[in-house]
Amino acid sequence: MRKINIAVFGTGQISEQVCQWITNSEKANLQAICGRNVTRVSELARIYRPHNTYVSIEALLLDPAIEVVYIASPNATHYDYTKLVLQKKKHVIVEKTAFYTTKQTKEMFHLAEQNQVMLFEAMRTIYEPNFKILSENLSCIGELHSVTLRYQNYSKQCLLSNQPAILDDAHGGGTLRTIGIYPIYIAVALFGKPETVYYHRQKKEESKDYGGTLVLDYKTHPVIINVSKIANSLETHSEFYGSKGTLKLDRCFDIKDLTYFPLQKRSEAIATYAVTTNGIEHEFNYFINAIENKSYKYYRQAKALTLLTADIIELALGFGKKDIK
Repeated sequence: MRKINIAVFGTGQISEQVCQWITNSEKANLQAICGRNVTRVSELARIYRPHNTYVSIEALLLDPAIEVVYIASPNATHYDYTKLVLQKKKHVIVEKTAFYTTKQTKEMFHLAEQNQVMLFEAMRTIYEPNFKILSENLSCIGELHSVTLRYQNYSKQCLLSNQPAILDDAHGGGTLRTIGIYPIYIAVALFGKPETVYYHRQKKEESKDYGGTLVLDYKTHPVIINVSKIANSLETHSEFYGSKGTLKLDRCFDIKDLTYFPLQKRSEAIATYAVTTNGIEHEFNYFINAIENKSYKYYRQAKALTLLTADIIELALGFGKKDIK
């Protein structure tokens, strides 16, 4: 079986997970590791043994063997780096959150089309087998009344840090873009485009997104998303409420448990797949299969979710309550 040549740009924890997956994959070859931290690049190279190492993306893009570049640099740099890679006619997998604005997102997809390559946003949850099981079992609760999704993770670093990228909208950071994107993707993958979007921030500090309550209003039901980096929820699970009962989801990524609570009856555990040790496995299999098989149907599906999620985040952060046209 032919292996596709992937370069990893970035040296953080998520990049190491990707290097690990590529090394163990029958579908991919680790062609290069690239990053500005020379020491860290050397450390990863000793463990995962790429064909080449680079300290600049410009040098990396001169390697003709590279077919796909995975970008895991800080969010605010994604746009510039993705543009460089797409112009070299190489496929891109860019870590969430992919781009700062809807305009940037549309521009990058258009550039990918012009250069006849594919562009994906890495968002593991919707590619997990247990997310598919969730989708297939929603009908068991009957008519859907409402949904509550939670991802609250207190971060002392956010409150103390002087690094603007952590919370500042202007640097591509903030709670919606870092952890809120997980439940947003769940909502749009299950229900599509909401009619209205409203975000009530926990702290009214200009250009800072500490978290809050995001409401996505659909015709038949609301989806209420609670996210925060300055508060912890005593319960981490999410719930889908219906006319026949409630479906409980243990968390919004690396989903392990699904439980059905019929009205006035005992709860029933729904059979799920065991979570693997490397959570990026399923999304990368999806991306590589789409690229290798030229599966434009699956590519368009992923693209549509990325565009819709970008639109929702931009509306929430920029305008508060506004109809989606």
